[in-house]
Amino acid sequence: MIDAELPVGKTVNLTGEASRPAHRLLKGKYISLDAIDLARDTHDLFDCSHGSDDVESLWTYMGYGPSVPNC
Repeated sequence: MIDAELPVGKTVNLTGEASRPAHRLLKGKYISLDAIDLARDTHDLFDCSHGSDDVESLWTYMGYGPSVPNC
């Protein structure tokens, strides 16, 4: 139930469509995250997800979302 007596805040005026953020490499101490480049990454992504029973069994327990097993 919403209490109509609580202040909500200032109205946000929409001024147009939001712009898409630029792609950039995110680099940490132990991992780097970058956008997938099909020309560069297709072979490695395929190898991570197909082939041996061990590799394919990783997908059995994967949740939903754009994730790839750590090969």
